[in-house]
Amino acid sequence: MEGRIRRLGLAFVALFVVLFAQVNYLQVFAADDLANNPANRRLLLQEYDVQRGQILARDAQTVLASSRATEGDLKYLRTYPEGERYAHITGYYSVIFGRSGLEDRYNDFLSGRAEELLPQKLVDEILGRPKRGASIVTTIDAGLQRVAQEQLAGLPAALVAMDPRTGEILAMYANPTFNPNALATHDVEAVQQAWDRLNADPARPLVSRSAQEIFPPGSTFKIVTAAAALENGMRPDSMIDNPPDYTPPQTTNAIDNFGGDHCAGGAQQITLAQAFQISCNVTFAKIGVEFLGAEKLVAQAEAFGFNGDVESDVPFAEGRMPPADVFGDNQPG
Repeated sequence: MEGRIRRLGLAFVALFVVLFAQVNYLQVFAADDLANNPANRRLLLQEYDVQRGQILARDAQTVLASSRATEGDLKYLRTYPEGERYAHITGYYSVIFGRSGLEDRYNDFLSGRAEELLPQKLVDEILGRPKRGASIVTTIDAGLQRVAQEQLAGLPAALVAMDPRTGEILAMYANPTFNPNALATHDVEAVQQAWDRLNADPARPLVSRSAQEIFPPGSTFKIVTAAAALENGMRPDSMIDNPPDYTPPQTTNAIDNFGGDHCAGGAQQITLAQAFQISCNVTFAKIGVEFLGAEKLVAQAEAFGFNGDVESDVPFAEGRMPPADVFGDNQPG
């Protein structure tokens, strides 16, 4: 009998230890992940009792997202005054589907939970003021963003304007886009219908072509190739053969120039600077294969940020460059 009681006691101790460990894990180690998980509906509903901070353009005047008081269980409604124009930047804030974009990235600040806001929260509590979130000011120029939307005019394309001195994104717009107000409404049935419609669209409007898609770089990659050539001994006045087409090793598909002719009016050779100026396809293909080779080209691409992590406040798809061994025994010579 004593043995059974002892085993039962040990079992209770073991269960207590497991319960204690689980409670501490949830309250300490996993607290941040749970608090920021869009699937955590309880915390999301609590956020609707707080006037969420605004998302503003760089002028701190143009409102990209704000909250207004409503009647009902959900105290505030998230609204997007410009609708589709900033959708891929702000993202959406939905009682069903959680958050995306800046709404997700800066949720702790917008919902008033960030540690940096503790002094303000204490003042608000002492003065009896309602809870409120902090506003964030983006680098987006409202005028440039409007121009970007107008110039694309519904075309399936993307436009990004960046300040090269600071890396600040001044405009970022892409088609197709979506209206985040349709996902922010408190009408659950309407939200579900909008979500189903957006996800059923083969053009994938919820995915930004300006930040989340990967496209072939085309002639813009000649910048990488030219930089690799200069790093490895070529000069701007180095002469390079200028045939009308070129068939690289390991393929039977020829590369040709625009118009199918020699570059620079038919000269037998042109300089690296000339080839770069007129974006000569064949010349750059020969430089990549016969002068550089895969290892040097991949190394230069990675120096430009390919295969790296690009710091971004919105979801961002980094450029990918295959490893050198994918190209086989491709060495210059």
